[in-house]
Amino acid sequence: MTGKNMHLARVSSISRFDEFVRAQGADPSSLLAQAGLSLRQLHSPNSYCAYTALADALEIGANTCKEPLFGLKLALSQTSKIFGDLTLTIAQQPTFAEAMQTADQFLGVQAGGISVRMTMVDERVYLSFHSETCQRFGYLQKIQLSVQQLATLVEELLGLENASFPICLRQPKPSQISIDGVKLSRLRFNAEFDGIDLPRAWLSRVPIRNDRALRIHLEELLQKSKNITADDVYQQTITVIGGLLPFGDCTLEKVAMALGMSKRNLQYKLNAMGTRFDQTVTAVRCSIAKQHLSDSSMPITELALNLGYAEVAIFSRQFKKWTGLSPREFRRQHKDKILKEKTSALRPSYEV
Repeated sequence: MTGKNMHLARVSSISRFDEFVRAQGADPSSLLAQAGLSLRQLHSPNSYCAYTALADALEIGANTCKEPLFGLKLALSQTSKIFGDLTLTIAQQPTFAEAMQTADQFLGVQAGGISVRMTMVDERVYLSFHSETCQRFGYLQKIQLSVQQLATLVEELLGLENASFPICLRQPKPSQISIDGVKLSRLRFNAEFDGIDLPRAWLSRVPIRNDRALRIHLEELLQKSKNITADDVYQQTITVIGGLLPFGDCTLEKVAMALGMSKRNLQYKLNAMGTRFDQTVTAVRCSIAKQHLSDSSMPITELALNLGYAEVAIFSRQFKKWTGLSPREFRRQHKDKILKEKTSALRPSYEV
């Protein structure tokens, strides 16, 4: 944990940075370059870069545009889509409290060293944002951005229009603020924590499930597999399972619905092929896990989320059952094998 670039973050967290900066009359390319970033990276929202680079870009943007609420205003222009599939995943939880617990478990997919903690005080619940990097280097704009993103996520999860719950920031109130009165009335500067203040009763609310977004996601997956014949039910099933796993809701009912058949019919077809639905899910999980551990640098935490596991430890135990190795051991062994093959290929051979 030495040095400044100790954590990575998903580039999607500063989505719309370029549009926002242009609206302020500044050049986003120049500002990003000062932070060691480029516009091209913004067009790959699922890629990662140093957490500090994103935070530096926000601080540079605030100073250049002379906007003390730069991070907060940028977040106000975004939606919960910046969290990617995580939003659909947590919306599947039965209560808002469980949705927030799931979000905290997998925030490592969004950025390293961050968390959201729930604190109960009488009839209130405080959702506080914590970042090792922001705390260490004093990134006020990144804190603003993250707290407002958390507020937006909550508003969309609970279907709140014209929300009025307080947004709390420990930083002092800027001397000059340019923001409309309604939004300003929600801000609490010099607060005891960075986060949001909600009624405790909301914890039992049921999150709004975006079934339309989930349906579109599945349709896109099936479109990608259009070359698979309609009779190849097993391959179609595998495709749908792979698409549903990240949402933690990969049930026989959902898969059958996506394939346009009854649960009983799908079970019958799979049984006729000598397999069961649960065995097929396991096979897909194992295949996806091996592929990513071999061919990508995807963090193991993110991989666990994409496979529908609530905890990384559970995924690691299952993977060891399948392969005899932990995910880290499997990845290291594969890298060693590739390195050995490359070294062998470069070694000169001599004919006698």
